[in-house]
Amino acid sequence: MSFLLTSTTGHYDLAGVIGKLTLQVILPVMLGLLLNQRLGWFAARHKAALRYFDQFTILLIVYTAFCESFSLHLFEKISWEDLLWLAALMLGLFFLIYGLITLLSRFLNFNHEDRITALFCGSKKSLIQGSVMANVLFPGSMAGVALLPIMIYHALQLIVASIIAQAMARRQAEKITAIPK
Repeated sequence: MSFLLTSTTGHYDLAGVIGKLTLQVILPVMLGLLLNQRLGWFAARHKAALRYFDQFTILLIVYTAFCESFSLHLFEKISWEDLLWLAALMLGLFFLIYGLITLLSRFLNFNHEDRITALFCGSKKSLIQGSVMANVLFPGSMAGVALLPIMIYHALQLIVASIIAQAMARRQAEKITAIPK
């Protein structure tokens, strides 16, 4: 990002961005891994409440960014056609990544279960990490605009992944019922 943003007239603080991303992305992941050994039982016991807290936090981050962008009228120039094009591009990106992961998991000789895990893991991570990164890379009002493609990608990813998962489950069920007894 620093290379791309150097053509602008403003100054871009790469060290500050790396520090913020480390503090807001890497440190929480590392702390989570370390604390899981000691407090994993607590997380397992309160799984539902923690899930709601996690979803509320994400919603709050995204809502704040969008509210700020709307209050500055940053979305007024985005038409429905632009949104449809953006959705088509995000859908294309999803299928490109999905295809690459499929090819890579076959190349690495993953078994069926590991292939499924590789295809579907991290569906929420695009929104969680994307919202944090957008707020760090585009502080202030631009975070909402930067989040728009991430929000569209995330929504399409969940919809398409659920359709694919249902189709995989049907195929698996058909294989099981087709086995002679």
